[in-house]
Amino acid sequence: MERMHYSEEWDNAGMPHSIFFTTRGHAIHGSNHPGMGTPASHGCVRLSLPNAATLYQLVEAQGMTTTKVVVRGPDPPGYHAPTDIPTAASPRRRRGGGWPFGGLFGR
Repeated sequence: MERMHYSEEWDNAGMPHSIFFTTRGHAIHGSNHPGMGTPASHGCVRLSLPNAATLYQLVEAQGMTTTKVVVRGPDPPGYHAPTDIPTAASPRRRRGGGWPFGGLFGR
């Protein structure tokens, strides 16, 4: 979880109230970009800024270990390997130290 994450993969795009749920760097995060509810992300789940802040506070209060994220629907075609659920032992690179998507998009 990061209150404000900046994606080095996507021109330091701000991802407020990020809750990462895969080892490849997919997250639920706030967004104020148009087209909410349409496929405009690179695998993340975008919420309105107020909803993302509320969810972040709830998960922060309850803890990641008691939070379950379920994403439903078909897995889009592509060449990417399935993702694993992150664990406390799986480090995710932070701003300034690598890419949160772990090379997902060709790095």
